[in-house]
Amino acid sequence: MSLAAALTSGLYEVSRAMSTPALDVQHSLDLITSAAASILRVERCALLLPEPGVEHLVVRSMAGIPRGRQFEKYRQEIYKMVVTPVLSSGTGMIVSEGRSGTDRALLRLMRRVEVKGFLAAPVKSPMGAIGIMAAATPLDGRELQEGT
Repeated sequence: MSLAAALTSGLYEVSRAMSTPALDVQHSLDLITSAAASILRVERCALLLPEPGVEHLVVRSMAGIPRGRQFEKYRQEIYKMVVTPVLSSGTGMIVSEGRSGTDRALLRLMRRVEVKGFLAAPVKSPMGAIGIMAAATPLDGRELQEGT
C-alpha cells in the first residue's frame, strides 16, 4: 500500500471514530487503533488503557495481523522494558534492531514476540500518561526511526 493510500485510509478511520456516538466507546477505540496501523503502515497496533479494578493496563483494542497470545505470555517483561518507562517518562520509544544502543534484553524480547521493530507512545490526559499506543513491525520492512 502506498503512503498516500495508507494516510487516506487512516484519516478516513479517524473521521469515522470522531463521528461515532459517544456511547460506543469501544467502536471508537477500534477505529482509532485501525487508523494508527494504517497510517503507520505496520502489521499490528494495540491500545492499552486502564480499567477500573485492574492493576495493570488492559489491551482495549488491537488491529492488524494477530500473533496469538504473545502479549499475555510476556506481560511482565513488556511492562518492565516498555510500558513502565513510557508511562513514567511520558515520552515515546522507538526500537528496532538497526538502532544503535538498543538494549540486548529488549531485542531478545522482540524476537520472542515476533516483532521486527516497534514504537510505543503515551496516551495522555491532563494529569499525565494514562495508557499506551504501540505499533509493531513495519509492513514494508523499513527500520523505524525518528521522523518515519
